[in-house]
Amino acid sequence: VFSVGDSRIVHADLTEEKAALGSSFKTGDKIITGPKSKVDVQLGEGTTIRLGANSKLDFTQLLQNPTGNSDIKLLLTNGKVFASVRKENKNDTFTISTPTIVAGVRGTAFILEIKKDQFASIKVVEGSVAVSPRVPSFEKIPLEEIEKNAGLKKLNQTLLSSEVVLDKDQQIELPASDKILLSEKLDTR
Repeated sequence: VFSVGDSRIVHADLTEEKAALGSSFKTGDKIITGPKSKVDVQLGEGTTIRLGANSKLDFTQLLQNPTGNSDIKLLLTNGKVFASVRKENKNDTFTISTPTIVAGVRGTAFILEIKKDQFASIKVVEGSVAVSPRVPSFEKIPLEEIEKNAGLKKLNQTLLSSEVVLDKDQQIELPASDKILLSEKLDTR
């Protein structure tokens, strides 16, 4: 809905276009902002996100199921995003991830930023945000396989139980690189 500076959209088919008023996105597309640039994107009727300068955001999943519920998953790999989420339906889901964390939203406004010192920072402006660790390689394992393996099942339970809910004016910083997670040894027996 708004674009200033040098920003571009890289579509899933690898074609590119300048980010401009009226541009549209599909699952698999990315938006990249340049220096001194910002882009506002509207998702549905009530959700708006603003990307700051030098940011990269992947539209990992943009779905609407037959019952009308939306399932939006975004991945911030660089920069800063401000999200104002107003869910139309209580069963709508909206998450923004970094390489190491997932921010699950229930109707709120928050800022997610990957800082130069390689820390991801989340600050809640309004409402609340559920924050949990993200292990990208773990996401690729089918749930049926996790349920059959005691070690994977335990790891999954640990990830689920480590969720933290941040309320208005609360902030958290975590490492933004999954290299830290990869250096940890996991016992999957």
